[in-house]
Amino acid sequence: MEIALANERAGVRAADLVEANEQLVLATMQAHADVDESTRAHHLAAQAATLDALTSLPNRRLMLDRLGQSIATAKRHQSRLAVLFVDLDDFKQVNDALGHAGGDRVLQLTAEALAASVRGADTVSRHGGDEFLILLSEVNSAADAEAVAEKVIAAVSVAQRVGDVAVQVTASVGISLYPDDGIDATALIGHADTAMYQAKRRAPGSHALFSALPPDDRQPPSADATSTPRPVDPTDTLRTTSGATLRRPAGSQRATRAGGHLCPGKAGGRRGRAQAPDRVPGACGPRAL
Repeated sequence: MEIALANERAGVRAADLVEANEQLVLATMQAHADVDESTRAHHLAAQAATLDALTSLPNRRLMLDRLGQSIATAKRHQSRLAVLFVDLDDFKQVNDALGHAGGDRVLQLTAEALAASVRGADTVSRHGGDEFLILLSEVNSAADAEAVAEKVIAAVSVAQRVGDVAVQVTASVGISLYPDDGIDATALIGHADTAMYQAKRRAPGSHALFSALPPDDRQPPSADATSTPRPVDPTDTLRTTSGATLRRPAGSQRATRAGGHLCPGKAGGRRGRAQAPDRVPGACGPRAL
């Protein structure tokens, strides 16, 4: 009898130990899950602090950090780097024509085109509004930076579809080089901005090197000069300002102009597929006139 009671008590104690062990395992697993969730939350918060919410590109803070690191590396190795300041031409008129939701979609497509135009070691960031910065972490010469600028301009100008409208924008690009045009981030970005403005002033959809500008053109543009839009032909004739081309599908009675050409008619290309400007059927941009 005593032996049976002892065995019963031993069995109860064993069951209690098993239950306690199971609870310990569950508590440990929950603790790991809480740590993982906290880590994910921290990672998301860090991303939100360094990435642009609209385009998911690095934001200004992250770009300044990477530019500072690249300058330190270039100084240590006596190498060169380049900063490209990219600005969409007459983008306000795109927003006016498509609304802010459509304009935001154009910015997202532009961000994708820019990111695909550079090396993995380079950085593309949204500087603000319709402005982007590109850091080329290592270049051998100004010609290298100019080649990338031409590639960027070509990529941005490829027609994209936004809703039922085919949109084709252009970008102007300014280039500054370390150490030729500045030895800190502020100088390099400012000089690239000045070069971009001169490129836009001379021929929208082109690029300019800060070092190649005449001395009189190296002063930062005034606020009035950069904020005043170029005039639009009030007669609504076919040719207006340079910038974006918007075309609606056949059957629409409304033609939309956004800093480029008044383009009624059918928008070519399959839905969601970009086409090169000179392959868009019915385009009334400069190549078709």
